[in-house]
Amino acid sequence: MGKVLLLVSDESGDLGLRGSRYYIVLTLLLRSEHDARHIMDIANALSRKHFHNPLRKWNTMKGKHKNAPELLSAFLADLLPQIQQQVRFPLCAIAVIMDKMMITQQRSPKLHESPAYRMGWCYRLAFKRIGHFLQRTKLGARWIVDDNSEMLKRNLSLYLTEKVPELTGFIRRYSPPIFCSPKDQPILTLADFLAGLTRRCFESFAQSRHLHSFPFQPVWSELKKIFHTTLNLPTGQAWCWDGLLYWPVDQKDTVRSFLDCP
Repeated sequence: MGKVLLLVSDESGDLGLRGSRYYIVLTLLLRSEHDARHIMDIANALSRKHFHNPLRKWNTMKGKHKNAPELLSAFLADLLPQIQQQVRFPLCAIAVIMDKMMITQQRSPKLHESPAYRMGWCYRLAFKRIGHFLQRTKLGARWIVDDNSEMLKRNLSLYLTEKVPELTGFIRRYSPPIFCSPKDQPILTLADFLAGLTRRCFESFAQSRHLHSFPFQPVWSELKKIFHTTLNLPTGQAWCWDGLLYWPVDQKDTVRSFLDCP
């Protein structure tokens, strides 16, 4: 399989159709395994500087921190350059934003009935992008998933290991999902934080629909750098990474101003 990267995934938002949040965001980090702990050392040090504690999962952060765009944008403005300077493989991620309000307009009964199927659909979209990347670069990936949901752990394993490769048309170049806690794989905390922050930025945009005036625009200006970047790979290749996806795909133009880099 060649060189192996670390693929780390987590999600943010209510999977239920009647949940309080309108969007589900799945975030996957693509990392060099060697660099993962170094990145968390940097993230924790900068989190102590800005938030006065090590980096936390999004839903356990204090409200005064996660509702403060100036603090969050300052943290990201420190984090990304330091990682770029100190780590050989740049921080990059893929995010799938699913608009639950659109699910009721779909004809698929499974999307209506099954939270696991909805999350599986997000993974399908993500792995169409990741599968192409791994195939073209001849890289492999060791795949780590947060084990915080027994329902997802029980229902998604088969879908993720068998159905996703079948539906995307790519030979699987990644391991079956390895379910871990952030204690065992601390970089899961960063994946969760980025998923929650991406959802928060999109909710802020969706409420205002003004790209240059929504409250979290300064945060998004920093955050989107991990979704649109150039990867100088261990193979010597350069890859223009585009990691922002939206569902339903046929409605992407309605949020293109948010998804596209200026």
